[in-house]
Amino acid sequence: MNGLHLFIDNPDVFIEGQRVARETFRYDDPLALRFRINYGGLLEFVRKGRELKETVLVGSRPPSNDALWNRLRKLGIEPRIFDRSFCIGKEKRVDAELTNAIRDASEDNREPGTIALVAGDADYIPALERCAK
Repeated sequence: MNGLHLFIDNPDVFIEGQRVARETFRYDDPLALRFRINYGGLLEFVRKGRELKETVLVGSRPPSNDALWNRLRKLGIEPRIFDRSFCIGKEKRVDAELTNAIRDASEDNREPGTIALVAGDADYIPALERCAK
């Protein structure tokens, strides 16, 4: 696996970030619309000087005027984008795609390495436990 393989659950990070911003800065806005993520800073914080072999960011389709995904591509991140579920308005495929990406990295790279996961829930623990074997 050599090097660092980074996986980001964008909806989890963004929603949790909004919640923390709301509580920390006492925003009245329930969506904390002022919250933004500095992805370049996030990459450097997680990377800590290690060689970055792979970065996978999974998220839901942004508004058509959103330039975020193009900025991420310039940072070397290829976003995997899914539509929200029509029935419930949530990202049902994001967790499954990220779990598969983690498993793929483990199976495709047999040398020891590091997996870093930036997410907001415990849904990925089974995949990470399998990778550790």
